[in-house]
Amino acid sequence: MLVLLVVLFGCTKDKSIYETQTKEVVPPIDLFNPDGPDLPREGFLTAGVNKVSMEVTMPGGEKMMRNFKYYFPISINPNKPISLVFNFHGSYTYNGTVPPDPILDIYPSHPLNRVADTANIITVWPAGIAEPGAVNWQASEKHIPFVKAMIEYFKKAKPTIDVNRIYTCGHSSGAIFSFVLAKEMNDVFAAACPVSGQMKQTNPVFPTRTVPIRAFNGVKDATVNYTAALGNINNWAEQMAGYYAKDNVKGLPVITLSNYNITPYKWNGGNGDIEFYSIAEADHGIDWTIIMPLMWDFMRQNPLNKPIGIYVGVQQDAVTYELGQKYTVALRVSKGVAVRVASAPVGFTVALVGNTVEITAGPTAINGKIVLEGTLDGKIKNTEITLTKK
Repeated sequence: MLVLLVVLFGCTKDKSIYETQTKEVVPPIDLFNPDGPDLPREGFLTAGVNKVSMEVTMPGGEKMMRNFKYYFPISINPNKPISLVFNFHGSYTYNGTVPPDPILDIYPSHPLNRVADTANIITVWPAGIAEPGAVNWQASEKHIPFVKAMIEYFKKAKPTIDVNRIYTCGHSSGAIFSFVLAKEMNDVFAAACPVSGQMKQTNPVFPTRTVPIRAFNGVKDATVNYTAALGNINNWAEQMAGYYAKDNVKGLPVITLSNYNITPYKWNGGNGDIEFYSIAEADHGIDWTIIMPLMWDFMRQNPLNKPIGIYVGVQQDAVTYELGQKYTVALRVSKGVAVRVASAPVGFTVALVGNTVEITAGPTAINGKIVLEGTLDGKIKNTEITLTKK
């Protein structure tokens, strides 16, 4: 009660008289921002989707402005290896004089960017050149300086990328260009995953390093001929990776993902893995959401510094012989492999001469198998030649 009375009688009306006051006029000032302006710092990559324009010197010496976007996930961990994945778009056709912007709609929701969110990847989305009627990657000599300039951009930026984990992929025209990069920049790109593309070898030169490739092609593709694509990957395995086409891995199971049944063709264990994923249900527009796990899994398993494996292959697995005759069989091995004749049937003389196996059937020769043994870094791989008398 005492407290209540104090409150009730202690509050009286204020009858004081105050003079009228005028409001002071204060000029507007910039608000203080302790973190500085919200602008990207030079040499530092910015989270989200970013567009970059750069001047590139073309092969003829002329300058050209080129554009690309990159996606930098907010979840990037600079304490772990950061992969750099280039994705080259397909051909954009157009009428008139104004070409479309092929990298206009690059969003974090793209399947590749969704993988980047959890796999410590920065993705790169370059724009091709507007040729008459299309924006694409034709005339690759125009684009390789651009690719080299982009790589230097990321090498100089923070956070630091892992130079052993630079990869390329692309669709259609971009897939073809990925094959080109696998051939021409094999010392930079660790692996390639072309989608709905192919590349026919003309005047091939065996590379200093074989870039591992996992290609995806739809059987129903009406734009890129499926049969030609399969034939060209066989040629690639022979001419760029040093395998014999017949030595693809046998008995691989069909991979079922969503509504796709994927038949793999693989040449593994040598200078570099070459793989062709045939999708029975797909046409030219393969669904990247479905194949993306297969693409990234292949990339992450093939860094630039991955050791070469052992491959020992012969052009003929079997020879039908006559007594007293000499036969020559071509031999291929992956780089650094030492080969020896581990065993041969009675009555045969077998010698390794350069890249050939020389076989002489003596008068007492009997049927059997020649075993060739290859060794590399303590690992062993054998191959056989079956000998059968006529």
